[in-house]
Amino acid sequence: MGRKAISGERKSDRPLRIRLTDEERAKLDAAAEAVGSPTSTWARDVLFDAADKALQPPLSGHDAGPTDGGG
Repeated sequence: MGRKAISGERKSDRPLRIRLTDEERAKLDAAAEAVGSPTSTWARDVLFDAADKALQPPLSGHDAGPTDGGG
């Protein structure tokens, strides 16, 4: 059974399952521990940050992407 819900906390009831090797899991656990978060909380935060960045409209102008270095 999961932990008791905290009053006012949004209920998250749709799990996302990701298969990992022992080494991959250890790396995620270490990253979460480095910032003082449980692994699932850390992973959720990182995934939503990445999703927000992926959904941003592309930049225009000189920041649009790599250049060939020519001028």
